[in-house]
Amino acid sequence: MDRLKINELLKKKEMTFGQLADFVGIKRTTLLYNLDHDVVSFKHLIAIANVLQVNVSNLFVKNDQKTQISGYIYNSDKVYDFSSIDDFVAFLETLVELGLEPDIYIQEL
Repeated sequence: MDRLKINELLKKKEMTFGQLADFVGIKRTTLLYNLDHDVVSFKHLIAIANVLQVNVSNLFVKNDQKTQISGYIYNSDKVYDFSSIDDFVAFLETLVELGLEPDIYIQEL
């Protein structure tokens, strides 16, 4: 996730990272650390996206290009196939609907 993209969105909203953190319900330092280390809970991503009035998938933009993702998850005899960040976000939303709180760890290859 690109902290610079979030910073750009904050400027448009005339907000600071501190204000965003308050809306999300975490400390500013925690928010900045999580963004810098690409470790964010999905519920916080949803809150950030809501405050910034964008889709969650728009938070995965770097240099004006969406993060590329592909792969699959096998769980309970069901295969979830991902060919885009939108597919992955939809899967995470399904987990939230089931009462789970997934965390996202991003690692660039």
